[in-house]
Amino acid sequence: MRKISCFLVLLILVFSSVDAFGQYGRYRRSDRFRPRIQLGVRGVYDYDIHTWGAGGQVIIPVFRGILFYPNGSVLFAEKQNYTQYNLDVRLNQFQLYFGGGLAFVQGARLDEEGTQRGSDLFVGLQPRLFRLPFLTPFVEARWTYLQIFQIFTLHFGVDFRL
Repeated sequence: MRKISCFLVLLILVFSSVDAFGQYGRYRRSDRFRPRIQLGVRGVYDYDIHTWGAGGQVIIPVFRGILFYPNGSVLFAEKQNYTQYNLDVRLNQFQLYFGGGLAFVQGARLDEEGTQRGSDLFVGLQPRLFRLPFLTPFVEARWTYLQIFQIFTLHFGVDFRL
């Protein structure tokens, strides 16, 4: 038991000193690469009913490469608009990202009143085309699975770093 306690204390000391060296040493990260909250605007195209829409999102860093990604869209269908809200987790890998989460859809796409719950999966690309560090364009494909049917949408837009 004493050996395990000494080993745990040693691990805590080593990892805490590594963080301190990383923060104050010569390998300190630049502020430019520090994760920050982002706000975005998006355009949406629904391939199933051939309609356009608009929306927005918030990107909140949780851990390195893992982001909380709530977003919502309003699609302007012929008879009545419908809305889709998502609570997603996003994983970044260089300029690609992917993830999934909970989806909530209400409006003209449903036969009944109320909100339909389901899940969604998405994959996206954030090319670093511009030299502006606070502006990032993106394109994203999203599949939403509900109890009744499936929705495929294409999203495109810009994220602004705060």
